[in-house]
Amino acid sequence: MKRKPPTVNRAAIAASFACVLAVAACSHTSNEPIAGLRVNEARLEQIKTLAVLPLEYAPGIKETCLLTEALAAAFAERYNVVIVQPPAYGVVQEPKPSFLEVLLAARRDYGADAVLQGRVLYYRRFDPPVATLTLRMVSTHDAAVLWAVSGELDAAEPRVKEQAQLFYDRRHAAEPDRQPAIVPERLFAQFVADQFLLAMNLQSD
Repeated sequence: MKRKPPTVNRAAIAASFACVLAVAACSHTSNEPIAGLRVNEARLEQIKTLAVLPLEYAPGIKETCLLTEALAAAFAERYNVVIVQPPAYGVVQEPKPSFLEVLLAARRDYGADAVLQGRVLYYRRFDPPVATLTLRMVSTHDAAVLWAVSGELDAAEPRVKEQAQLFYDRRHAAEPDRQPAIVPERLFAQFVADQFLLAMNLQSD
């Protein structure tokens, strides 16, 4: 018997985008490196499987898979995580799917309760590294935004530099035999992911 595809409230899609815009506007006035909005704490706790989409990049930003991989690894501490690899959209007859179609596919193909989607607005790898990105977690059941956040982590800022050093020290302590140390860019990506997960955990308390 052919399984009936899950339904998604299309009207909720528009509401989710509006909510994310509101979060982004609020975050610009915050003194915190990462600022966000917990939309629905109860539903956030009900998520079992999270589909992580490859991060999108603003024009002119060199893409890297390290941030997506680091986010997936960090959020795996809380959820069953699967990284969704999009198909090639080079064929004219097969255009890039809409976000609604992505939600449906994540639920149908991976059993995901939610999708983690993000966009990298600025990324500098070294001297010192900087990452500015937005993230949102969207339900695959009704397209409701369960969590949204934006922030900039600049290793030149004293507060962020201190947090990064503590993170690096913990990683080295956990892997004392690793020689040489993790590639700096990968380690910074892991730090960024760790800080966004921490922001989510604090907002969920």
